[in-house]
Amino acid sequence: MGRRGPPPKPAEALESEWRQKQRESQTVEAERARPKMPRWLKKDAAAIWKRVLPRLEFMGVVRLADEMTLARYCYYFAEWHECRKVIQRKGRTFTKVDTQGNKIERPRVQIKMMMDLEVRLSKIEREFGLTPSARTNMVVTHVEPTRAEADTEDATGGTDHHFPLG
Repeated sequence: MGRRGPPPKPAEALESEWRQKQRESQTVEAERARPKMPRWLKKDAAAIWKRVLPRLEFMGVVRLADEMTLARYCYYFAEWHECRKVIQRKGRTFTKVDTQGNKIERPRVQIKMMMDLEVRLSKIEREFGLTPSARTNMVVTHVEPTRAEADTEDATGGTDHHFPLG
């Protein structure tokens, strides 16, 4: 059985000082440093990281402690996209011949994989405020990047990364 009630908001999103003081004893402050992309992320997942991280930073909802959660999101999204490409290329079903020689249409395994990945992605998207409904109850704060972060963005082309996954 899951947690009851709405998910807790990030500390930055608390609407009033009173509510913030009320939760101070329950809140652990995470280091306000830019998460580093793990080396094990493959090319497509790394492209997603480079596209999503600046958006999360702009909203003020990502911290160093979120590194692995963001990495999982990027990995799952790249896997979901790979399944999508297979379905676009080969179709939603395939034909199988049974032991009596009858042709049977079966759904591709990528359909089920996509559905499972969508559940995982949706949960992480809600945590980071990446859906309209998740943002309705959040007060997000724009955080200006530090000079070092701005220099890194300038060196990598800023946030205008072309999203290779289309």
